[in-house]
Amino acid sequence: MDRRIPPLRLPLGPRPRHPSPRQGRSRHRPPDFTAYANTRVGTRAIATELNQRGIPTKTGKPWCGHTIGRMLTNRVYLGEKVFGDINVPDAHEPIITPSLFDAAQQIMTTRGQPGSRRAASNSDYDLTGMITCPACGLKYIGTSARGRGRTYRYYACFSRIRYGSHGCGAPRLPADDTDQAVLHALLDHYTGTDLISDAIHAERHLRAGHHEANRAELSAVTREIDQADAAIARYLAAFEQGTLSPELCGERVRDLQTRIERLARRRTDLENAADSAPGRPSQLAVDQLRRNLAHVFRHGTPGQRKAIVETHIVEIRIDGDQLIPTFKIPLRVADPGRVQVP
Repeated sequence: MDRRIPPLRLPLGPRPRHPSPRQGRSRHRPPDFTAYANTRVGTRAIATELNQRGIPTKTGKPWCGHTIGRMLTNRVYLGEKVFGDINVPDAHEPIITPSLFDAAQQIMTTRGQPGSRRAASNSDYDLTGMITCPACGLKYIGTSARGRGRTYRYYACFSRIRYGSHGCGAPRLPADDTDQAVLHALLDHYTGTDLISDAIHAERHLRAGHHEANRAELSAVTREIDQADAAIARYLAAFEQGTLSPELCGERVRDLQTRIERLARRRTDLENAADSAPGRPSQLAVDQLRRNLAHVFRHGTPGQRKAIVETHIVEIRIDGDQLIPTFKIPLRVADPGRVQVP
């Protein structure tokens, strides 16, 4: 659920290896997935660490964030083989768990555009990837410059940082002032329950309108799964009777299994949508959440602050000299870093 608020006025490990079913290859979990999913360190930070340790890529070149990002989306680590549009599950022994892979994909999806949001990582710039450039539509990222004996921290459009003022003429924003203004607005958002209750009421009304359509789709998906299971049983029976070759049987069964997995994920989404209608929060729960947020803002690690930003903020738009953040209300209170305040 998204909720807009009034605008804010501002003063301007070991080397990763590609898995293989061949004997003798390392079966250890690639460090990139664990670091990215659990500590929220970014792709560029992982590449920088590998380069600082003197570990080159398999071609002998330095690591870059783009290479790490491609590795994080490679399903071969799950034991799959992909040939064009054909996906073969269980082609070899997996070296990471599906839950770890899915966690990494969720973070990558949350951070969005590969070029402009990949810096949204375990850094000191809490709002990297959240501010939309009013000129070109790309995202602002955190950067710094030195002058007069000090370091100036600010947010700037990705296109401007990469190509200079010719790439984008959007203004830069002072990082410290921007962080404080947005995070204080987020805390003010949780001073009461009225605004949150209005958003939850609107969400419940919206879900009620989609209930019948979701229920019909759920029934259709369930029928498709049953039909695919029955087809697999028929192919296996034909194979046992010798009327279907092993190659053809295996190909058809694998295709049906892939289809069933896709349908099962959709069925789970539909069931969750039907069962997870949000309820009105108590003032006590809102006050506790606000204290937890304030504690993490003041004492948390960069990764914990980034987790809060990604959980509670949809985007931040710039309108003249105003910042207009759009907040989202989580259906469940997130637990970034397991920080609890008495």
